[in-house]
Amino acid sequence: DGGASGDGVASSGDALAAARLAEATARWDAERDRVGAEVASVTAERDALKRALDRRAGLDPALRAALERRGLGDVADKFAAERVLDAAAAARLTDSDYARLGYLSFSLATGIVAEIRAAVRDAGGSSDGVRSIVLAGAEPPEELCCPVTHELFRDPVIARDGHCYERAAIETWFRTKATSPLSNVPIDRALVPAHTVKALAGKFRPVAAAAAPS
Repeated sequence: DGGASGDGVASSGDALAAARLAEATARWDAERDRVGAEVASVTAERDALKRALDRRAGLDPALRAALERRGLGDVADKFAAERVLDAAAAARLTDSDYARLGYLSFSLATGIVAEIRAAVRDAGGSSDGVRSIVLAGAEPPEELCCPVTHELFRDPVIARDGHCYERAAIETWFRTKATSPLSNVPIDRALVPAHTVKALAGKFRPVAAAAAPS
């Protein structure tokens, strides 16, 4: 009898625990749904405000879309506030401009600035931006020129100091030195192709040639 009584108490306790668990689960689900709905509402309101800000500032929707596809919606907000309103204008931003805006990158080929520039190209502004620079009579942007030769890149590579160099120039340097050409700090001789910089320089070259006086 004692065992049967104990089993009954245990069963009762299990049922009570199960009921409490079900109640807690129901409360959790309800709270999750409430929070989800609230987040969705706030998100929709935020997006509406962003669209209103974009329309007021004149930000190109294609530029915002390209940035947001890469998770760079905050950059679109900054561009709108700074009146960088389309991909062509964004393509003209220099490393110094990005530093002023608060975006730092230790390499032209990787990091936040490279991601932003890739989004700008996605938005279709790279060629227009390059053409406007050339037609304005400007020199090639310094980030597209080797700091050793001061010429437009053809085969850029990234050295261990984080800077881009023309491959032939840095390989010639490394024949007699084991330091950075810019900082004179000792570095090893590993080199990585700078594909993004090469692509940008490649876009600049034919436009510059076409704009050059005959």
